[in-house]
Amino acid sequence: MKIQTTQPFDQDYETLPEEIKERADKQFTLLLENPRHPLLRLKR
Repeated sequence: MKIQTTQPFDQDYETLPEEIKERADKQFTLLLENPRHPLLRLKR
C-alpha cells in the first residue's frame, strides 16, 4: 500500500508536537502493515 499526503497535511504535520508525531507515525505503520488492524478503528 502507498500513502500519499498533501502539501497542507505535510505542513500541519510539521507543526505538531513530537509526542503527537510519534503517535501518528505509529498509526501510519499499523495502516501499512495491516489496514484492518482494530486499533485503527477505520470504517467504510
